Amino acid sequence: MSDNLYLYITPFVVKAKSAQVGDYIHDYLSEEERADIGRINDLMMQFAVQQRLVRADDTNFYASPETNMGSWLYLINRMSFRSLVEVEKYQVLIGSLQSGDEHPINMVLDLHARLGALFDHKLLNTVVNRTMSSISLIPYAVEDDKETVSWDRIHVEAPFIWLLIYLQTVIRTTISLGE
Repeated sequence: MSDNLYLYITPFVVKAKSAQVGDYIHDYLSEEERADIGRINDLMMQFAVQQRLVRADDTNFYASPETNMGSWLYLINRMSFRSLVEVEKYQVLIGSLQSGDEHPINMVLDLHARLGALFDHKLLNTVVNRTMSSISLIPYAVEDDKETVSWDRIHVEAPFIWLLIYLQTVIRTTISLGE
């Protein structure tokens, strides 16, 4: 388990040992909270369809056929987010979100704000913490000459990154289950 709690709201990262964990996240999810997570997942898939991250027909979802490796559509569908600890990969992702006429970061930040308006922050803290803790615990081999950044720093500098990691998880799970 991580030494930190990753949060939806400021201060974004707190030391788990010094925090009253129950004040920030749920240890156990009620049936209603699990249903809310299902609604969050539904919103994520709606966002993915609207942003052309996935295509949908009457029965299935399909990954975007985007082949431009610098495009945010491509990166969300195909990037190994574990590689974000490499400064270069982190900068590529942030750059892709800030590029183009539409500046995809605006849509991502809008989704982030809508989630905060629609759902309990403690529930969102729980989802954020599960997402960021899970990815931060997976070892990622970095070449010695590569500059790295910590997950704590990533989350403080770009507190919406969890949303992209979670979005990719929801997309891949939905496609693989054929929902």
